[in-house]
Amino acid sequence: MIVGRLLERCALDMRRKLGKLTPSYFSAKYGVDVVDHFRAPLASLEQEGWLQPGRDLIVLTREGLLRVDSLLPRFFKPEHTTVRYT
Repeated sequence: MIVGRLLERCALDMRRKLGKLTPSYFSAKYGVDVVDHFRAPLASLEQEGWLQPGRDLIVLTREGLLRVDSLLPRFFKPEHTTVRYT
């Protein structure tokens, strides 16, 4: 259940806070290091130029922010990436 809430909060922050995540918030609230937990998707976003990483603040680039909804499925479990809710 914590993972679902963590993912939901990460997605909301990426959308509502202009593509910004503050890892220390997630560590304090959920006891999870989001940089380690989401290492693979964050690395792929950085490699493709959609993300500027950091330990204290993770920020989507302007181009990444424009595509945030299409980038978020990288954080989902593989069995959930093809589910359509609309």
